[in-house]
Amino acid sequence: MAARPRRGASPLVRTRRPSRGTRREPSGTAAIRDWLIARVRGTYARGNWAGKGALPSFKGVPAEVAHRRHPEQHTIAEIVLHMGYWKDAVTARLTGQPWTFDNRMNWKAASPGEVGWSQAKDELAAAQRRLVAALRGVSPAQLLDRVRGRVRLIDLITDIATHDTYHAAQIFVLRRLPPPPSADRFPAGSVET
Repeated sequence: MAARPRRGASPLVRTRRPSRGTRREPSGTAAIRDWLIARVRGTYARGNWAGKGALPSFKGVPAEVAHRRHPEQHTIAEIVLHMGYWKDAVTARLTGQPWTFDNRMNWKAASPGEVGWSQAKDELAAAQRRLVAALRGVSPAQLLDRVRGRVRLIDLITDIATHDTYHAAQIFVLRRLPPPPSADRFPAGSVET
C-alpha cells in the first residue's frame, strides 16, 4: 500500500529527505547557475526529454554524409559549425567581450572531406569548452544582467541549450535522408537561410 500524503499536500508532489553524506545543494541563484551549466552540458552531450543531444546526433556520421547537401538545407557539417558560432557568441556575452553578428561566419562552409568534417567537430567541441568555462565564471548575481534590450544572461544560457536541441533534431533528420538525386544540382553554398 502506498504511503499517504500529508494532509493538504498534493498527492503528485513528494518530498524526499536528503540521505546521509549527500552534498548540500547551493542556495538560490547559485543553484540556478549550476543547473544552467548542467543543462548546457547535458543538451550538448546527452540530450534531454525532447531528444538526444548534439554529440549523439552526429556520432558516427561519415564525412560523405556530413557534407551531403539536400535541396534547401544546410549540410550537417555547416550546422555543426553554426552551433559552434553561436556558442562563441554567447561566450562573448558572458565574458563581456565585444561581438558582432557576421552572416558569413554564421553559416560558413566546412572544408571538404574527412579533414574538414573533423575540423568542424573539433571547432564545436572547443566552442563548447569555452562556453562551459565562461558559465563557471558567471556569478549568480549576473544571471539577471541585461545584455541587450530585455534579453538577460539567463535567457542566453537557456537559449543556447535549446539551440543544441533544435539542431540535433535537424541533424538526425538529415542523416536519415537518402542522397539527393543529383548532387550536381545543389552546389556547395547555394542555400541561404
